Amino acid sequence: MFGSRIRLLCCGLGWGLCCAGLTQETSGDTLVIRLHKEKVLLYEPLVVEVTLNLEEPFRRTVDDPHEADRQLHRLRRRLYAVLKDADDEALCKGLIGCLAFTPTEEPTSEFEDTGLAFLQSPNRKGGFLHSERTGTYTLVVRDRERGMESNAVPITIVAPRGEEVGAAEVFTQNSAKVARAIIEPGAQGSVVPSLARLASEFPETPYGKYAIASLALRHFEVTMAEHNIKGGAAVWSPIAAELRKAASRFTGRHPLREKVLLDLATAYAYAGDIVKSREAANALVSDFPNSKSTKEATQLLNELRRKRASDAPE
Repeated sequence: MFGSRIRLLCCGLGWGLCCAGLTQETSGDTLVIRLHKEKVLLYEPLVVEVTLNLEEPFRRTVDDPHEADRQLHRLRRRLYAVLKDADDEALCKGLIGCLAFTPTEEPTSEFEDTGLAFLQSPNRKGGFLHSERTGTYTLVVRDRERGMESNAVPITIVAPRGEEVGAAEVFTQNSAKVARAIIEPGAQGSVVPSLARLASEFPETPYGKYAIASLALRHFEVTMAEHNIKGGAAVWSPIAAELRKAASRFTGRHPLREKVLLDLATAYAYAGDIVKSREAANALVSDFPNSKSTKEATQLLNELRRKRASDAPE
């Protein structure tokens, strides 16, 4: 019944948002950004909400393949978060992952999504190296392909203290793989022990919270591969409990919360708990109204309604 669920793909991530400045306009399109938090811990992923405003509305096209591809290309953006100093000099950057502007059925010019970025120090060898900069800076988002730059927002990066120090050491081991595992939980591989240690020993640190969510998402995928939609409550209730715990670690429109809520609604449905499945799906629809996840959650809600109708006594 729920086998039609489409997995959300992660590409390249509620709340009291930081104040945004003026947008820099280039070629008619503009980018406006807001930050989930104006103060973050060193190595912590940056959660950036990006609004893309198109000079000409996006129009879905079905009868002209060339025009359809051109319209979709307008939404495909390779965006970087760039840290700047007081002299407006770029210091380091990070590709924004988990961000994809979702095509609409009706013409519109405004698209929003939230992504995750790990700031990296320049590395001539092309490897991943976490930025070690702390202090107060400004952050912008750049679309290098189209020569666009967003408004600048203030951000303060602070050094780990107390138990955060030990957590940071674990978090930055195999840093490239850990970063990828957070953005794409299915690619955890050899860093599962590190994530498990963060989740068990440092659950209240930002690093531990990301590990908890990443592991919960991975366990959902593994269980799906092993059992598909079968197994009932015996298989899916423990997965739902883990996802519920992960969802509580983040607030508002955080991209990992979005993915966790989608998996949570699905896990509850597979476990046969229709009420809790509907609660998770409704939370997703409410907080992420224009995302791909919401379309899947809406489909799931419709299936739950049909099931309820078919199970009702005549």
